[in-house]
Amino acid sequence: MNEPVRQDVRARARLHFRPFSPVRRALDRIIGGIASLAARGYFRSVEVRGEQRIPHGRPVLIVANHFNGLVDPVVIARVLHRVPRFLAKSTLWKVLPARPFLALAGVIPIYRAQDVPDTSKNHSSFAACHRALARHGTVAIFPEGTTHDSPALAPVRTGAARIALGALAQGTEGIVIVPIGLTFDDKLALRSRVLARVGRPIDLDEDLADYVHADEELSEENHQAVDRLTVAIRRRLQDVSPDYRSVQEHGTLSLGADVVLRRTGTGRESQVKLGAREELAQRLAAVPEARRDRVTAAIADYNLGLTLLGVRDGEVAAGYRPRALLTQLVVNGLVVAVLSVFAFTGVLVNFIPYLLVKVSGQSVRAPVTKGTVRLLVALVCFPLAWWIVAMFSADGAWAVTLAFLFQAVCAFSAVYALEALIRFGRQFTGWWTLLERRGVVEDVRDRREQVVRLIEDTAVVG
Repeated sequence: MNEPVRQDVRARARLHFRPFSPVRRALDRIIGGIASLAARGYFRSVEVRGEQRIPHGRPVLIVANHFNGLVDPVVIARVLHRVPRFLAKSTLWKVLPARPFLALAGVIPIYRAQDVPDTSKNHSSFAACHRALARHGTVAIFPEGTTHDSPALAPVRTGAARIALGALAQGTEGIVIVPIGLTFDDKLALRSRVLARVGRPIDLDEDLADYVHADEELSEENHQAVDRLTVAIRRRLQDVSPDYRSVQEHGTLSLGADVVLRRTGTGRESQVKLGAREELAQRLAAVPEARRDRVTAAIADYNLGLTLLGVRDGEVAAGYRPRALLTQLVVNGLVVAVLSVFAFTGVLVNFIPYLLVKVSGQSVRAPVTKGTVRLLVALVCFPLAWWIVAMFSADGAWAVTLAFLFQAVCAFSAVYALEALIRFGRQFTGWWTLLERRGVVEDVRDRREQVVRLIEDTAVVG
């Protein structure tokens, strides 16, 4: 596209620019708040790295890996502190109860070839994305096209590149493609941890010549340009996403990274940041096969020793001392005492919803589906329980609203109080086990030191 034509297209795009309506902005804030609360309740921690790479006041296209079903968009909304226009497979609209929620969230359907015989409706979906980007909004897509349990990216499809180039061809300036890689500590566990790494953005204003050559048309139908941009998107997303040969390799190398990075001799079990652990585990996954096999064999041998001893690595590294244990007893006791007034009510009100969430997760086999089912059940059951209690305990709209919010506070208080008790119980059990079996602890510690030396010789640590 020559410059005069391009300037004319941009001029027409600015002429027809319309900001999001107040209603849409209000809905996005409300849904964003719900997503943040859901993430806070579902995960023990959400660690974000590279958040400063996400621009504000510009059209943003988020591309993210899709390893955990419906949980992924909730985490993305938490990272962005706002709700983007998500793209989702059109088959979700066949679930009638889901339609109102999809509409409220402003979700845009994508018609995949494996789902429908006619994908021509994608033109209207792409047009909706173009309008959102023209309004300097944020659009989010999972370019793998499906959710899965593999610890590595599936093939990245061309949809993200086509949306970006199509919006640019229509005159939208300032488009930035931002990759976000999600890594889950344990997809099967409730109150686990998640890491979100924001990768190097692709600024189409600055880098357009890398993808659309001077003699080519600026269009989403330019297949060569679409392919070049898709390759760049995959590379940027792969840089921040898990990339392992198997789930077993990911778990083994993550344990090895934990061993090396965990502080020792502190008197209490310390936790390694997911970002640091993932960085080291990825470096170990990239070393030559023979060296990697030696590392995994040493980690497996150490893990066997932990299992036979009945302790975790954090407990072996801590070097528990009675004074440190007493300090933890006091700290956790204070936490429980402060929260007890709210926590007791929280346990009573939320016990049945919690059981329903647990049972719902056990009703499905695929790990990638468990998170989706649990999250959906939690989003329905917990607020419903709070509302029922509020309706029976208060009169008037404002009183019911305050009672509902009070139940939410009680629920979170119960979670934090119970986790404090569980932490101390584990610390005490670990200390007692190490004390009782101190005759064989040295052998396990020797295996741990062997793992540390081997990994430090294999990959640069720090």
